[in-house]
Amino acid sequence: MSMTNADANTNSNEEGHWHRRRFIGHQRFISLSHSNDSVLTTPFLVLLGLLLLAVAIQFSLVFTWFHNRHEENVLVLPLGISKIGSEGKLPQMRGVKNAAVLHNVQQQFPQLLKYGGIIPNVSNTSAAADSAGKHNKHLMKHEEDVLSSIYHNTTVSVAAEDDNTHTKSTPKTLNAVIHIGPYKTATTAIQTYSDKLDQNLAQDGYEMPWKHLQLQLKLGKDATQKKNIDRKIPSWWCKQMFFALCFFQSVPTHRMKKESAEGCKRELLNAGVEISQKNHNSLLVSAEQFSNVEIEGVEKLHEYLSNRWDNVTIVAAYRRYYEWIVSFYNERQKDVIFNDAISANKTDRLLPSLYHELRFNSVFNEEIRHKYTLSAVPRYQMYFENVVVMNYHDKSKSILERFYCDVLPGAIETCRKLKSIKMSKSINTSHSRVYEELAYAAHRRGMINIKEKLNAKSAEESRRQHNVKKKSNAKLVEESISQHQEKTLNLTSYDFPRKCLPDNILNEIWSTSLEAEKKFGGDEVDESTMKDEFDKYSKTSFCELDLDAILHSPLWVKFFQDQNQKLQPEV
Repeated sequence: MSMTNADANTNSNEEGHWHRRRFIGHQRFISLSHSNDSVLTTPFLVLLGLLLLAVAIQFSLVFTWFHNRHEENVLVLPLGISKIGSEGKLPQMRGVKNAAVLHNVQQQFPQLLKYGGIIPNVSNTSAAADSAGKHNKHLMKHEEDVLSSIYHNTTVSVAAEDDNTHTKSTPKTLNAVIHIGPYKTATTAIQTYSDKLDQNLAQDGYEMPWKHLQLQLKLGKDATQKKNIDRKIPSWWCKQMFFALCFFQSVPTHRMKKESAEGCKRELLNAGVEISQKNHNSLLVSAEQFSNVEIEGVEKLHEYLSNRWDNVTIVAAYRRYYEWIVSFYNERQKDVIFNDAISANKTDRLLPSLYHELRFNSVFNEEIRHKYTLSAVPRYQMYFENVVVMNYHDKSKSILERFYCDVLPGAIETCRKLKSIKMSKSINTSHSRVYEELAYAAHRRGMINIKEKLNAKSAEESRRQHNVKKKSNAKLVEESISQHQEKTLNLTSYDFPRKCLPDNILNEIWSTSLEAEKKFGGDEVDESTMKDEFDKYSKTSFCELDLDAILHSPLWVKFFQDQNQKLQPEV
């Protein structure tokens, strides 16, 4: 259909009218919008600008503070520790009651303090010192946690993990040190000095189970049940052997009549657990009975230690076999009481000779084989990686210094204190019983009567002087023999007629001695010098008194006759 001119004009007018209305509406909208901007936009922009300015200022301040703090390697702590200075000195700790905390920090981290750095991980001091000076390390942990870590003997290590750098608290390394002896290798000396140095050991993080129990007792509480107990200390608490006996067989053998699991005191084992799990401390136990533990007991000890302490060190000592066997034999004879033997008067000799023990006593032979270093150490090496053997004959330093300064991990304070102590010459030494043996043999053969017989006069004098201990007849005779031999005759105890070991036994002792020396005596074995010393032993310490020859000598027959007269009671 075609459109007329009138229709076209009409449509054109309507379209123009519609456009004019749309334009007018748009103009009104723009006018309204501008009117609102004038009312709302200005204060909003001002507020936004102020907020952005405040954020920028705060960011600038925080960044400057943190940058300066990191550059100076300052560790900010509450309670007065503000900084570790460039000279390696720590300031006084205000508000801290335990002054030992500051001392411990200075002692444990001397290598790092000179850098003026952050307190490191004690297990890797040098690495921490290097990392402390690098600018990409950041201290993110709260300062109170750091101070808490010092109180609990943990340290702060600085670690970088890409962009997520943070600090973490790492516990100190827990060490367990078990000194197994064997017998007659300075075990008593180590145990004695461990008692004397217990406070220094505690500074170094070490506790002993029996000392732990004593501390609990002083606090009025039992170590396991936390109940008030009698404050009288049981006698067995000071004997570490009862800890070792917990790893013995349940049924005693003929070799272990006095050493079996029946003597175990589990309170000591429980104290050891508390030392690790509650106190987070290292363990120190010294007991020569460990050298007598069977392989099953060594396995039990490994199970007890391995799950509670990070590092376990087994410490033994090596003493030359020919020297050790004499000392061990003399130690066993201490059980024989001279006065009791005189009263009983049952045996031909006061003491069984070394020859008798080696030739006829199967228990003695099994003991020396099982307890000696050559046998004991391999049993422990089957279960423990770190078994240290100290050479008893190394004179470059004492065995005590070697133990506390070289073997005991981290015992800095203990070593320092030990070096300041004047050492005792010897502890638990064996003395010759030659004169006792001779006196007993004379009594046994009726040449002298040593049994105590007090007359009325001496008994009354004894009552009046009850505070003065009267020497027994046996002691008087022993001293008289010693004085006659050494003062009158100008001889020694080795100058009596003797009977020595046969060659076959001597060869066995020498063979074992040489084997042990090659294994534990060091890289260079001076076999010639060692053999000379062995030959001296074979003519002295390995020999027994020839009692028949001595007591048939007119010289000693006359001596005992005179002594017998002196011992007769006055009428």
